[in-house]
Amino acid sequence: RPEHRGITCRQLELLLEFLQDHCHIWEDRAPAKLSKTAGQQLHMGILNVYHIDHWVIQPATKAKRCAFVEMMAIKGQPPIWFVTHWWGDRITPLVQCLRAHAATRFCQPGSSYDAPYWVGAFAIRQHAQEELLANDLTKSGLYKALEASHFSLCLVLTDPAVALGRLWCAFETSLCLEQPTASLDVSVCTSGSCEVMTHGLTENEEQMELQRPGSGIRAKATREATFPLEAIAEALLAVDVRRALTM
Repeated sequence: RPEHRGITCRQLELLLEFLQDHCHIWEDRAPAKLSKTAGQQLHMGILNVYHIDHWVIQPATKAKRCAFVEMMAIKGQPPIWFVTHWWGDRITPLVQCLRAHAATRFCQPGSSYDAPYWVGAFAIRQHAQEELLANDLTKSGLYKALEASHFSLCLVLTDPAVALGRLWCAFETSLCLEQPTASLDVSVCTSGSCEVMTHGLTENEEQMELQRPGSGIRAKATREATFPLEAIAEALLAVDVRRALTM
């Protein structure tokens, strides 16, 4: 089921290794009007989710008409967090953002690498996309994945000005607005450095707060002191949903 197709950072690391070994033999096949790197030889510095979908996901899953994560996991992996992001995100900073988020959110040793995240490109059966949306939105794979993650949304921004202007990011975020259990975390990667802003305290900070009231809140403030809030606020103010792009 689509809502049981989370992918872990450990599995994403395996994918990165494969991409590093093979991406140099591929080129960007997208038309120039859709991609700034159209026609170029690919490398890890520019490789994004659209490229991976074309060269890896689509070919690998065509015969079985399955989702990519179904080829990596031996059982269902219900997501703890639902990831919304732009497919034009470069894969390396995207994975870095998820690593940083997992390391921030999960305090048990090793748990951050095995926490499942729902990432649409890897969770949806690309050759049978009717499961993504349905006439009744609450029965769609997208909505069921949000339900499975208790509407815990991780917004990944490797280029805030671009990602926040994408309609899918706005749509997925809007589905959580009226949910009482909703949480919104933001993971940002700028100049190779990742920063995470969390909804409330992390597990570690909650433990600190229980042991010494006020210490967890101070730890959160210190952790988020370098978060680029002004840049994101500026990007948000520039968003016009009526002009939002789908790609």
